[in-house]
Amino acid sequence: MNKIYLSFFVLTLLVTSSCSQETGVFALAESEPIETSGDAADDPALIINFKNPRSSLFFGTDKTAGVYLYDLKGVKQSFSPLGAINNIDVRQQNSEIYLAATNRSNQSVEYWVIDQDTFFANTHESQDIFSLSKRAFSIASSIDIYGICIGMIGGTPVAFVTEDRGPRVELWTLENQKLIGAFDNGGESEGCVFDDENTKLYLSQKKKPMEF
Repeated sequence: MNKIYLSFFVLTLLVTSSCSQETGVFALAESEPIETSGDAADDPALIINFKNPRSSLFFGTDKTAGVYLYDLKGVKQSFSPLGAINNIDVRQQNSEIYLAATNRSNQSVEYWVIDQDTFFANTHESQDIFSLSKRAFSIASSIDIYGICIGMIGGTPVAFVTEDRGPRVELWTLENQKLIGAFDNGGESEGCVFDDENTKLYLSQKKKPMEF
């Protein structure tokens, strides 16, 4: 059986000027396939270099092994063997980078705080960028964790964590590792995004496949 290797695409949105006003999304660059075969390359998270935006970087998860770091051309900068990291998300504020991820190896929320200048000064291949963290916590969850998105509420970093094959969504404060809320979303969700400005959470909704 041939192995299937997945890679990450760097995308741009191109709006055509045709009469149909169609919108197309095309890749400008593509990373090399990750080393793990199958459906393993997953969730990206962009880190903006505000001093030099062209030098911005992004993380991409290997759902079985850890987290890759790439430049905007898709060139690998580093790999961190953190375990089965499913989703990862980021916020940048006050010269710091806040990162959170779901680690399915031990059903935990991983959380790191890295100085932005330190981060961009040390993004070379083989460097484990997470070892540069000023603060790092591993927060145990009682659910089979799946997706994650983070946000800032009143200047405090928080994380929303979804349950695999379940309806539960948990809300954690990251600096003091406290579960401050949970709710049933009525189905199964993975992807989510939090709107900091309007304090609104947006969740994907997975539907069961049709039976024939």
